[in-house]
Amino acid sequence: MNDRKCTAEAEETRSIILHAAFHCFFHRGYQGTSLKDILKQTGFTKGALFYHFRNKMHVAYAVLDEVIEPMMVDIWLLPLDARHDPLLAINSMLRQAPMRMKQQFGKEHMLSGCPLQHFSEEMGRLDAGVQERCQRIFRRWQSGIAGVLVDAKQQGLLRADVDEENVAIFMIATLEGAISMGKQATTLAAYFEILHGASEQLAVYIESLCASSR
Repeated sequence: MNDRKCTAEAEETRSIILHAAFHCFFHRGYQGTSLKDILKQTGFTKGALFYHFRNKMHVAYAVLDEVIEPMMVDIWLLPLDARHDPLLAINSMLRQAPMRMKQQFGKEHMLSGCPLQHFSEEMGRLDAGVQERCQRIFRRWQSGIAGVLVDAKQQGLLRADVDEENVAIFMIATLEGAISMGKQATTLAAYFEILHGASEQLAVYIESLCASSR
């Protein structure tokens, strides 16, 4: 029982450090964050941090793997699970995104943009481990959308000439562009207006790809 309790406490400590690091990296950037900043958020000692992580870069790797990737999956991929109606699944993903982002990122970070994009822009060219992780998460997002479009085509819902991979890239680029534009907003209402506008136009675009028999 004691070993189990110690393991649970260690896992909780690790989780607290990771989420504190996520908030620091999201708010200040990786290069603008020190280990002291992360520890200040947690109240833990350096020993507690180094028990779990070799250095700050390994904290960043874990943030990407264990915090940001699950967030991106929740926002962009879970709504796609309604494969019985692929196009409805895409519409659900687009329309649920703003509220899912608010739930995952926290209200205080909504105007800060996409954390994956932050890491990719700041550190993707500077560290191979960060670059590989960012590329993997973006590929997972792209594959998720493309897979739903393949299902729609197989069900006769999309035109035969639709290129699923390129459409997925276009959708992600549009969504990330809208999220980036949203950073200029001064209120959450204005931010949501930008996201909703982009989402609605993407929904119209997807509808334009439908087979005539739909």
